[in-house]
Amino acid sequence: KMLSCAGADRLQTGMRGAYGKPQGLTARINIGDPIISVRAKDTHAPILIEALRRAKYKFPGRQKILRSTKWGFTKWTREEY
Repeated sequence: KMLSCAGADRLQTGMRGAYGKPQGLTARINIGDPIISVRAKDTHAPILIEALRRAKYKFPGRQKILRSTKWGFTKWTREEY
């Protein structure tokens, strides 16, 4: 525990937990489970795909970006809807 002079109103941990060591529990998912599902207009698709491409580097392992043939989160395809 560290407390120092000016503005030391919060307790600091210093180097404890450094070097990317795990801090706690996260969500447990199986291989093939979706991590993020997003619904957007077709005009925003390229921007959305780029955002998901950048976000997938924040997750461990290999991530895929899939575009669904369904309408939104429904069970119908675009043609049926």
